[in-house]
Amino acid sequence: MSECPAQWYHYVNLLFLIRHNDVIISFSLRFVKDMFRQGASE
Repeated sequence: MSECPAQWYHYVNLLFLIRHNDVIISFSLRFVKDMFRQGASE
């Protein structure tokens, strides 16, 4: 059972990411918008 706890942790992390996907998407969208605004002002 205790062969690969890191893999189990990875799967839990993946589930967490999938559960909070909308938060991540909105955050990255804001980041991309900021980058775009900076690039346009140059």
